[in-house]
Amino acid sequence: SPSSVAATIKRITAPAHRRAEAVVDAVDPFGSIASYGRYLTKLHAFYATLEPPLFDRLDMLVPDARRRRKLAWIEDDLRALAIDPPREVAVSVPRIVRDAGAIGVAYVLEGKTLGSRFLLEEAKRRLALDGRGVRFFTGYGAETGAMWKAYRADLDEFARTHGQRRAIVNGALAAFASFTSWIAQAPA
Repeated sequence: SPSSVAATIKRITAPAHRRAEAVVDAVDPFGSIASYGRYLTKLHAFYATLEPPLFDRLDMLVPDARRRRKLAWIEDDLRALAIDPPREVAVSVPRIVRDAGAIGVAYVLEGKTLGSRFLLEEAKRRLALDGRGVRFFTGYGAETGAMWKAYRADLDEFARTHGQRRAIVNGALAAFASFTSWIAQAPA
């Protein structure tokens, strides 16, 4: 199909996306500063495990990949809340063995960044945060929309050049599944 790869991923992963949102809603990350800290700690473990193998591939595939790393944002938030991130946590993340899978996994992380902008105001309002401790939810700030659009263009270009739409979608599905499973587990 000539439709954008992002549209295809969005359509196919819609049930997985809804499950991920339901799990996040169930842990109520904005219910209290303590629950927010636990959620950020879980995010830290997930991103700390996933980003190194992901960016080993993504750095060669996406021109602005360096700007798309998010672990440092989570670490900034944890520091603002005076929480030490866990040193080593066993997190099951997608195995990044193909470029197409990496592109699909990154779609989920970039989509999360776009969606997190909508949660930013909720985090500030419910937790009375004054801008500190919400770096992850701030995303790319005023550039968030443009960064999402640029990623979608890179995704489409990869698919035009290499095909492998199924592997791209499978990478996205694997990212949703591992994120949902990890967040659903007992607090870190």
